[in-house]
Amino acid sequence: INDFRRVGYGGPCPPSGSTHRYVIIVIALNTAPNIKAPITGEEFLSIIKGKVIAYGYTYGVFSR
Repeated sequence: INDFRRVGYGGPCPPSGSTHRYVIIVIALNTAPNIKAPITGEEFLSIIKGKVIAYGYTYGVFSR
């Protein structure tokens, strides 16, 4: 469930008049997790615990 209270990706939507930093994380798992949507980010992290074999991240800056 995203910040828009919907399942899935909603894209960047920073507050008006400011620049916002976003962190994009890619996670490689050793097996496909059994996930039944909708779940929260905390639930997702709990499900993949012990299955992460690699990860990477980058930052992006966006403003309206």
